[in-house]
Amino acid sequence: MNQLHAMYSLIRRELWEHKSLWIAPAVTAALFLVASVWGFISLVSNPTAVEQFNQHVLPQMTGDRAFDVAHGMTRASAFTIYAVMVVVLFFYALDCLYSERRDRSILFWRSLPVSDTLTVLSKLLVVLLVAPVIVLLVGLALEVLGLLLAPILVMGTDMSFGDYLQPLAALSALFGMLGDMWLLGLWFLPYFGWLFLVSAWARKAAFLWAVLPPLGVALVEWVALSSREFLKMIGHHISLPFQNAQQQDFGFRTGDLNVEASAAEITGLAGFAEPAFWIGLAVGVAFIAAAVAIRRYRGETA
Repeated sequence: MNQLHAMYSLIRRELWEHKSLWIAPAVTAALFLVASVWGFISLVSNPTAVEQFNQHVLPQMTGDRAFDVAHGMTRASAFTIYAVMVVVLFFYALDCLYSERRDRSILFWRSLPVSDTLTVLSKLLVVLLVAPVIVLLVGLALEVLGLLLAPILVMGTDMSFGDYLQPLAALSALFGMLGDMWLLGLWFLPYFGWLFLVSAWARKAAFLWAVLPPLGVALVEWVALSSREFLKMIGHHISLPFQNAQQQDFGFRTGDLNVEASAAEITGLAGFAEPAFWIGLAVGVAFIAAAVAIRRYRGETA
């Protein structure tokens, strides 16, 4: 129980010290909401567009069709928020162990009865588990605001919704995305592990130490062997989970009105059956173990 309480406290510390973990996805969702509201206002302010929408679009947006459209669009917006989160996590993983030596806060944390292993694992859990949950919560907030604002925006107009609003489809999409995000976190573990290793080891210019060694390996391979297998291996490992992704396009074109919805439906993500998954997982665990060892035995300042 003490270990669980310590882990909970450490995760709270990470969210408190690295506010970009929740600010960045929240800002992204806010931009989505503003763009959606602006587009909706443009639609309802045009009587011809409203009439075309009611006559030609809504009849096709019923039953399973409406569910599929709402499901796909929700997943697309959630995945975009997650893509922004991945960028934030890149800099978080690169900075979280380096900054505590730079500002000497490591001296305070080492005075507490918390092991280096637990500290590094708390940061890893933020990347693998907590960040996807933050994306889920932000996505839920975005959907709730959308459902609340939509009836207000059409007040005083002749626009009707039919089956266009699908809260169950949104919930299904978001919770399905949560599993996908956890799986992708494990797929990307070797890259996050490398960033943790650099963050624990680098005395300065952590970003350059994270980027230049892989580029150096690729450059030496290209000069010495005239090949690019290293870069191809990295690119293949990153793209492999998405090879089964399907693109679903939902579109309606009626006269002067052009209403389209295009959503990337991520289905069938490659996972546990792929040897590359387990190889990458082993490499990521090795990097994390090395980061723990470096934090434990090296000096307390950058």
